Amino acid sequence: MSDRDQVTIFDVAKTAGVSGSTVSRVVNGYEHIAPRTRAKVLAAMEELGYVADTRARSLAGGKTNVIGVLVDGMGSAFMTELLRGIDDAISSSGMDMMLCTTNSRVGKEVEYATKLANGMVDGLVVAIPSELSLYLSTLKDRSVPHVLIDIDNEDRDTSMVKVDNRSGARRMTEHLLGLGHRRISMITGNLDVESARERIVGFREAMADAGLVDTDELVVPGDFNRPSGYEAAVELLARPVPPTAIFASSDEMAFGVMRAAAERGMLVPEHLTVVGFDDVPESSWVQPALTTVRQPIQEIGRRAIGLLLDEIRSPGGGAVSLELKTSLVARASSGPPSDVGAMQRHTAPQS
Repeated sequence: MSDRDQVTIFDVAKTAGVSGSTVSRVVNGYEHIAPRTRAKVLAAMEELGYVADTRARSLAGGKTNVIGVLVDGMGSAFMTELLRGIDDAISSSGMDMMLCTTNSRVGKEVEYATKLANGMVDGLVVAIPSELSLYLSTLKDRSVPHVLIDIDNEDRDTSMVKVDNRSGARRMTEHLLGLGHRRISMITGNLDVESARERIVGFREAMADAGLVDTDELVVPGDFNRPSGYEAAVELLARPVPPTAIFASSDEMAFGVMRAAAERGMLVPEHLTVVGFDDVPESSWVQPALTTVRQPIQEIGRRAIGLLLDEIRSPGGGAVSLELKTSLVARASSGPPSDVGAMQRHTAPQS
């Protein structure tokens, strides 16, 4: 990519000494702009080479031919797979992708979404939004086509793609109960994210159906990432009566649980059953291979882009909500319970 291709609306704004929204209004031909301000913006665009992109956009009917993608971060295998599906679908459409990552910085989701809504993209996909209420009205007011991933939009006027997290978690818990486990702990994901809350509901439902209603102390917090799974497992396995099975709300956390167990000299599944949620590629490669709930991660990304392209090409068609199915993948990390308590009393943590 050339330097000319990398010039953004924000570069023009900085050079002209104006806001990004002002540049957007000049780019899109708004009339109510002071002549001096317009001249400064046009001069900056000419200086940076952005003027050629403006002309191309004008010839295309005001379209940028760019789809914005807003994500929290790129450090997890789940997000890598999701972005692969998104990128495949965007590439097949002949459009380009503008990826923005917040890296869990407070306020960045709102900032990026608002900036992207200022004429930079033709549509926006937001994956696992956490601050949606702060900018959703902006997207609607500016008629920016947008699709949400991994959230259930309660007012049903925004398209979204998710999976049936509740039934997936329930099915996994039933699998563990069927193996004979009763002391089953769940490590949650980030509870700001709806999928994490839905997985807890599925877990509690299955436990209650088995007559195990007192589950509060069995549910411990995590954040979907590997270190939180490790830390939660360290605490759980140090309890006087530890669980015989740990259900991590993501595969990443399950890998952390496996490490914590190994450091205590525990074997999976002989001493501890470990299961996850997602079925990222590493799940079938770890030893033992991880039992998990499979969600069609790449398909989620492809379907989200499909909905967005439909909205871009045919505005006003109404919101569409897709809920994709999950499935249980039983591998070597799950087995019948053993006397973990007795094992723990004779096993000290190892470095």
